[in-house]
Amino acid sequence: MEKFVVIGTGFIGGYMGKGMRNAAGTDNLQNIAYGIKGHNRDVDKKRLELGYDISVNDTADVLDRVNPTVIIFSAPPETAPEIVTDILAPYYENCRKNNIKLPDLYSFIPSPSADWMCEKLGGDVNAVKILPNILDNVCGYDLSPVGINYISYAYHQWPEGRKEVLKKLLAPYGYTAQTSDADSLVLLAGKITSHVCYEVSYAIKAACDNNGFDTALNSIGNAMRKAQYDILPQLPVIGRCDDKDIPDVLKPFFRPFMEAWYKGLRKFTTENKDMVSDEDAEYIDMCSFALNVFPIQYKSKAELEQDTKNAATKGGILERGIEFFFESVEEKLNCELENILTGHPADEDFFIWVEEQSYKMSCEAYKRSLDLSGKK
Repeated sequence: MEKFVVIGTGFIGGYMGKGMRNAAGTDNLQNIAYGIKGHNRDVDKKRLELGYDISVNDTADVLDRVNPTVIIFSAPPETAPEIVTDILAPYYENCRKNNIKLPDLYSFIPSPSADWMCEKLGGDVNAVKILPNILDNVCGYDLSPVGINYISYAYHQWPEGRKEVLKKLLAPYGYTAQTSDADSLVLLAGKITSHVCYEVSYAIKAACDNNGFDTALNSIGNAMRKAQYDILPQLPVIGRCDDKDIPDVLKPFFRPFMEAWYKGLRKFTTENKDMVSDEDAEYIDMCSFALNVFPIQYKSKAELEQDTKNAATKGGILERGIEFFFESVEEKLNCELENILTGHPADEDFFIWVEEQSYKMSCEAYKRSLDLSGKK
């Protein structure tokens, strides 16, 4: 039977409950999963929410007591290196001394890399970095057909049986793509640029409001998805999409805009990917693009903003993508929307500019990921 210790019970700690149940083959996580919070607020509420035992700031004690088969590592990125060196390294060394099987380490932190963790923990640890699909279901729609989990194994050779446990844990969230650590950061940049379509939709909504068009945010998401299927007809079909509730004057805007946005992030991936094949990289970018736009059709703005909070960390990669939008995209986008909504034709050069900004946004997200991982 698998046993899990979850270090950090924020969003990921709860979200991976379905995966832990799948890997363990049971719906009951009591006496199977144990979580550690970094503070004592709402501990009882968190226990009830997650369905397994939660304690506070006692990681070393929990590890010694439970002897897990899997450690789910989802602590804040700024505390991760210290936890690895001060708590996990002594625990793994104690396991070796006492002939206790070393637990697999599933790190859900963009940096440091799985190789770094493996080196710090002794070189014989099954360590993997996971960038999971964090949108598995929206308003009753199963998004696993376009969900992508990125995994990067440490250089230590994993036994096939342990890989199967990992695959079971990630199966409910979509397709799992094995990448190099370098490629995972490149592909993550495209995911970030796709997510910033949230900010694009807010800008379109505000422009419609300012010009007397009563256009719902969900209708804008609907039209964005229709444009995606127009340019990417090979996408798996999930739910309906159309542009019937968009002002007629704005309908021609969506396809060239979404095409330019996608071309920009694809250009970045193509130029910077390492070992991942052209076909896999294109498939991953396409699915990330679809996955991150889908919620705009169905969720409220408050729910979308919560999605962003779930996905973003202070000083992190998504935060940089959103910053770039406000620094470099918002003003000109607003001007072009105002121009179109007041009856003027779209400027074709604008869409060339959009492609350039999408590319630059991906570059900025990638630079932030390199900074966080200590790479230049």
